[in-house]
Amino acid sequence: MSKIGTLINNIRSDWFGSSQPVTNLAAGLTKDQQKKVIQWKDKALSLVRTDIKQWKAAWMDTTAEDDPKNWRLQNIYEYDVALDGLVTSQVENIRDKCLGTEFSLKPKGKGKTTTVDEEQTKKLANSIGFRTIREKITMAQFHGYEIMELSVIQKDGGEQELSVTVLPRTNFVPKKGRFYPDYSEDTHFAYREMPEYGSYLIEIDTGTIGAFNKTVPHALMKRFAYSCWSELCEIFGIPPRVLKTDTQNQQMLNRAVSMMKDIGAAAWYIIDEQEKMDFADGVNTNGDVFKQLKDSLNNELSLLISGVIYGQDTVNGNRSKDESAREIWEERITAYLKREEMIQNSIVIPALISIGFLKGNMEFEFHPTVDLDKLWTRTKDSMTEFDVDPVWLGETFGVKLLGKKQKTTPTDNKLAAVLDFFV
Repeated sequence: MSKIGTLINNIRSDWFGSSQPVTNLAAGLTKDQQKKVIQWKDKALSLVRTDIKQWKAAWMDTTAEDDPKNWRLQNIYEYDVALDGLVTSQVENIRDKCLGTEFSLKPKGKGKTTTVDEEQTKKLANSIGFRTIREKITMAQFHGYEIMELSVIQKDGGEQELSVTVLPRTNFVPKKGRFYPDYSEDTHFAYREMPEYGSYLIEIDTGTIGAFNKTVPHALMKRFAYSCWSELCEIFGIPPRVLKTDTQNQQMLNRAVSMMKDIGAAAWYIIDEQEKMDFADGVNTNGDVFKQLKDSLNNELSLLISGVIYGQDTVNGNRSKDESAREIWEERITAYLKREEMIQNSIVIPALISIGFLKGNMEFEFHPTVDLDKLWTRTKDSMTEFDVDPVWLGETFGVKLLGKKQKTTPTDNKLAAVLDFFV
C-alpha cells in the first residue's frame, strides 16, 4: 500500500475506529452499495453576530503560508452572506438561468454538426445528481471551490442513477490540497493524491477566494442597518410609558413592575418620584437615513453579484434602463455558461465516463441562445425570396404547420359567387 493510503487509513482509524483499507471504488463498487471515499466529523456551530474584525481575521487565516484554514471564512459565507435576501435572489437568478439552459452530448472530436446522442443527453437531463453538479459549478464562482463525491447506483431493471454527495467546503484547503476530517484540528491528508480523485472525487476550483468575499462587508453593514432601523421603530414607533413611584418601597416597586408588564408591549421604565428621564434630541428622522443606507448596500451587492442593478429601483427605474441592464446581465450569464461548458468537458464528463455512468468519448455543449424576435423578423424577410424548411419553423417557433395554404384569385372568387347565385 502506498504511503498516502497508509496515512489515510491511520487517520480514519483514529477518527472513525475503522481499520478497513482504502480501495479504489472503480473496482469495489457493487450494485446495491455505495462506498464513501472521504468522511468528516460534524461540528456544532456557534452562530454569533459577525463583525468586520472577525471577517478580516478569517480572511487572514486563508492567506497563511504554512497552515492556511478556510473554515472561518466559509462559515461567514454560508451563515452571513448567503442568508441575505438580496444576495439569495441575485444568486438564484443566475443559478436558475444557467440550469434552465438546454444542453446536449455529442461524440467528441467530430465537429459541431455531429448528431446528438439523444439517449445519454436525456439520461443527464433527467439526473438529479447531474443537476446538483451543475448547480455547484455555478456556486463555485461565489464560494471559491466545490468538491463532490460521485457514486453510481444500480436500480432494479438495470437503470443507473447518479448519486452526488457535496463535501463540506470548511474541511478543504485547495491552496495546499488538504482535507481536514475535523477542521478545528491539524490532522489532514492530501486528497488530490487519492486514487479516486478525478473519477469518484471531483473538484471545481476557481483558484480564487470566491466572489462572496467582496460582499461580506456590505452584507454585515446591511444587517447592522436593519438592526438599528428596527430599534428606531421599537422606540419611537410606539411611545414608551413612564411610571413614577417610590422606588425605595419594594412593595410599591413590585406592583409598578407588574402593572407595566400587563398594560402592553410598549417600552417602559420606572423612575423615582424625585427623578426625571428624557430622551436626548437627535437628528429628526423617520428612518430615511437607514433606508438610504440599506438601498445603497443593496445596489453594491447587486453590482458585485450580477454586474447590474436590474429590476430593483421602483422609484427611478424605467423600461429602457432595465432593458440595458438585462443585456449586460445576459452577457454575464453567457460567460458563466461558457465557463461551465469548459469545466464539464475537462472535469465532469471524463469523470462520469470513468465511473461508467456515460459511455464513449462524449462532449458537453450548450444550445446557442437565440433572440426569437430578431430571428422571426429575419425569417419572414427571407420567406419572400426563399423557401424555408417547415419542420425547422415548427421546432424553432413552436408553430404547427399543416401544409401550404391554397390561395384563390379574384377571378375565382367572382366565378364562385355567380355559381352560388344560380344554385
